[in-house]
Amino acid sequence: MFGALAAAAVLPFGREAFESAVRAGGTGVESSLRAFAAAFDQTQLRPIEPIRRFPEKRFPAPPDSTGHPELIGWSRASEPFL
Repeated sequence: MFGALAAAAVLPFGREAFESAVRAGGTGVESSLRAFAAAFDQTQLRPIEPIRRFPEKRFPAPPDSTGHPELIGWSRASEPFL
């Protein structure tokens, strides 16, 4: 996660600063740096998906008819606009 955060460039620190923080931990430094590098590199490989102000709606359209006897004749055209 730390490597992905560094690669996202959302904080004003370079990769070296993040790696220095890992080294300062003092325990498991080599394995942590390998994991950091893997996450950093993987994040750099994938294209960044643009942020959309209005995300796509992924809901199926409602049916034109419910088939219920009390609702026959109802249509979306008669529905008030909200």
